[in-house]
Amino acid sequence: MTAYSRDPKILFVDFQDQAWPNGWTADEKWNISHDSYSSTDYYAEHYDYTGKASNLITQKLKITEGATMTFKAKRASQVNDSKLTVYTSTDRKEWTPANDYTEQLTTDWTSFELSNITAGEYFLRFEAANVDIDNIEGFEPVADYHIVTMDATLPDSAIINWEYEAKAVVKNLWADSEEVTVKFFLA
Repeated sequence: MTAYSRDPKILFVDFQDQAWPNGWTADEKWNISHDSYSSTDYYAEHYDYTGKASNLITQKLKITEGATMTFKAKRASQVNDSKLTVYTSTDRKEWTPANDYTEQLTTDWTSFELSNITAGEYFLRFEAANVDIDNIEGFEPVADYHIVTMDATLPDSAIINWEYEAKAVVKNLWADSEEVTVKFFLA
């Protein structure tokens, strides 16, 4: 028997709960799957017979100097072309290539390492075509919010030294049950 201890502050995603982690987004060709002979070992799978790549994007992660992330990946098909490139972004708009793993992919699970990223806070984008990914481990998740106003009553004007009441219903799109305090500042 082998035991392994994980730092609870470090991201570890094995997809066993069959759901995308809070703050992650997956394009339509991504799903959580398992091999036909195993109903208990789940992983993220991208499959598109045309070979068109799409994105699996993590929540914001804190990367310290010298930190690494490991993950397992394999080709999802022997027939179709596979591609796997990881990108970084501070804002989910501008993406910088971090590493391309396409040439190293085989039909067997292989361990990969993502390293040599300048310290900072980033989102990671796995751009893949016909690839399975599992056991993503490394870097520290950052509390990040994407607040959307669902409903609001904000009067256009107010009288100085008189009561002013504003109401809003907001939702954090990157967390289901986390309580968030939102402050309004009037200018």
